[in-house]
Order: sequence, then structure tokens, then C-alpha cells
Amino acid sequence: MLILSTVFMLIAVVAMLIEAGRWAPDYWNTRTAQPSVMHIEADAGSLFRG
Repeated sequence: MLILSTVFMLIAVVAMLIEAGRWAPDYWNTRTAQPSVMHIEADAGSLFRG
């Protein structure tokens, strides 16, 4: 039973390292993580129209 759990843990660690390698460029490349904001200007009268 201990050997079986060790094998599953080893599989999980290998899968975690593979996924970390796939996603690591997104974590460190901050140029692709620029926020985009939509800015809408409204006049004061339009805020009170129903």
C-alpha cells in the first residue's frame, strides 16, 4: 500500500512539473499581462435619467 501511494505521488509530482513548465512563461512574461480597460465618459445629466 505504501509503494502504491508512492507511485501515485510520483506521478502527481511529474504532472505538476510538466504543467509548471507549460505555464511558466505566462507567469514571468509580464508584457502579455497588460490590463485592458474600457473607459466611457458620461455627462452628469445622463447619470440621473431613468
